[in-house]
Amino acid sequence: MECDPNFIATQEEYLIRVGIIGCGYWGPNLVRTLSEIDDVRVVRVSDLRPGRREFVSRRYPLIQTTADANDVLSDTSIDAVAIATPPDTHYSLALNALDQGKHILVEKPLATTTKDAERIIELAARKQRTLLVGHLFLYSPAVVEINSLLRRGDLGSVYCISSVRCNLGPPNTQIDALWDLAPHDISMILHFMDDLFL
Repeated sequence: MECDPNFIATQEEYLIRVGIIGCGYWGPNLVRTLSEIDDVRVVRVSDLRPGRREFVSRRYPLIQTTADANDVLSDTSIDAVAIATPPDTHYSLALNALDQGKHILVEKPLATTTKDAERIIELAARKQRTLLVGHLFLYSPAVVEINSLLRRGDLGSVYCISSVRCNLGPPNTQIDALWDLAPHDISMILHFMDDLFL
């Protein structure tokens, strides 16, 4: 069976073209995961460190790499940007991405202050862009099941939620443990309680 070139061109029109800023600890997971989605093309990755760019180039030779995040942000062919940089850079990168008309995924925490987070949320709404924060635990099988049990009433009334973290990998030296881990727990608690109490 011959491949119709018009069909391929039409398919390309419906792809979501993604740029990723930051390819340190979590960035490679984003590159891999997004590259596995049929309707997504990771087209460019930015990281200041040459070794991280080489890492991406070796594994994904079709993805362009750059040291300058602005190359990703100013690329008009990119629809969405994933930001996986140190938390103190999230605010400026997110605002810049939104100003460039990009949809954004920002790894947690969204920002380092409530005021900055509110500004990002307000700008995303004003620009009518999708803003996602990397609260990945919400999609883990255990959290999905707990949420289902709560919704069905199988667990009864919730009086307390306790969270303990053990051996989650190397410590994050860029932020303290509270900023690194608490956003996951808070997002899960809010998710569980959304329809029950809020």
